[in-house]
Amino acid sequence: MTLATTPTYNLPYQTPDDPPDGAALGQDLAEAVEAEITRLDGVVSVIGTANNWTAYTPAMQNIGSGAFSTQSGYWRRVGTKDVAFVAYFVVSTNGTGTGVVAFQLPTNPDRSIRQCFHGERGDTGRLAILEAVSFAGGVDNWTDRIVTWGTTVTAANWAYVQGQDLDAGDIITFSGRYREA
Repeated sequence: MTLATTPTYNLPYQTPDDPPDGAALGQDLAEAVEAEITRLDGVVSVIGTANNWTAYTPAMQNIGSGAFSTQSGYWRRVGTKDVAFVAYFVVSTNGTGTGVVAFQLPTNPDRSIRQCFHGERGDTGRLAILEAVSFAGGVDNWTDRIVTWGTTVTAANWAYVQGQDLDAGDIITFSGRYREA
């Protein structure tokens, strides 16, 4: 017997035209409720662990022979596809790379649209605003570029950050939230 179902959760019910069959209705209803509870258990288990911060070691690419004395970070899922993170770098050796610098996120971001992450670069003598971008169509868990506004690049305007722009003593921090793939 095919029963009518509710529009939201597809729970079966008998209409006045259906022949009475309490056993079949009871089984169909119990199975439909169990399927929905099972789905919700998966969502609740993710939300239940959302407050657990996990450490990760973010990498940075295109730095040439530059090195870091500190590369650390932490992240957590805030919901089923919502990730919060902080990435922290302390430069110990000047960078020499000529490519645009990018860093690694803890998980793969959704690449259907661009996502941006705020950062700061500072040491005892200067401060700069940084923005990292993951492009639509990019790959893996790498951001695709970092740009800066400040006096840390030759012109005091927006510019791509290259490995050669990293100086020993720089402290670089990024944080944000993104939609996970």
